[in-house]
Amino acid sequence: MNPYKNLRETAKTHEVLLSISCTGVKFADALTKQNICDHQIQNIYCASQEPDDLSHIACIVKEHQTHFHYCHAFCAKNVPVFFAVIFNRTRL
Repeated sequence: MNPYKNLRETAKTHEVLLSISCTGVKFADALTKQNICDHQIQNIYCASQEPDDLSHIACIVKEHQTHFHYCHAFCAKNVPVFFAVIFNRTRL
């Protein structure tokens, strides 16, 4: 039994576009294309992927201006993209 299936069916979701580059990551609203937030690559302290369900990824970032920590969690439609993000982040 997949423990994530029920969560996917009941959780409120917000589709976003992830723009990932060597300088950082940006999140944009999938419908309006408006920028939601962005983080510089050096502010991403941790990124991980659920080993039993590779469609889930999470990252922890710290904004140096505000000293706030943020945790972002995503569920992808395209699993190979998330694998590439985690693989490349661990190589930095």
